[in-house]
Amino acid sequence: MRDVMKIIVLVLDELYTIDNGTLCIKLIKCYIKFIKMYKTSKKEKINESELKSFEYEIIDWIQDFVKLFKNFSSSNLQLPKLHMWRYHTIYIIKHYGLLNGLATDTYETLHKN
Repeated sequence: MRDVMKIIVLVLDELYTIDNGTLCIKLIKCYIKFIKMYKTSKKEKINESELKSFEYEIIDWIQDFVKLFKNFSSSNLQLPKLHMWRYHTIYIIKHYGLLNGLATDTYETLHKN
């Protein structure tokens, strides 16, 4: 994920120069919301008010993401990961602790060809 975060800035910068500047601004704002949400998900500690803010960050990002990309998806972005983020993340944090220890990055890299 960190590699994507480094590269996407350059991709968005290049898109910004293409004709539809309004769409590019929306993409950049959506990306900024994602980074903020991602950083919150990686915290070591979180209090109740931060958890509530995190829930709003998730909802806000998902709404923007779906508006931007649902037309490019045959399922209208009815994706399990989006559903998980929106409806189960806060519950999991409240009952099992922060997501920081639940990363699958290591296991996903082992399955690459």
